Amino acid sequence: IGITIPSKNLLSAVEYLRSIGATQVIVVPVRYLFLENSPSFARLCAQLDAR
Repeated sequence: IGITIPSKNLLSAVEYLRSIGATQVIVVPVRYLFLENSPSFARLCAQLDAR
């Protein structure tokens, strides 16, 4: 299982995961995030269509 947690909530998330039985937690920085749809690309398309 993989979850993404904002840095400011990391320690409380680790505490919660341990409280529900997690035995290992690996933390790595997020370098890229690919969403189902790109909001910036959608805005670009909307601006181009408006011309």
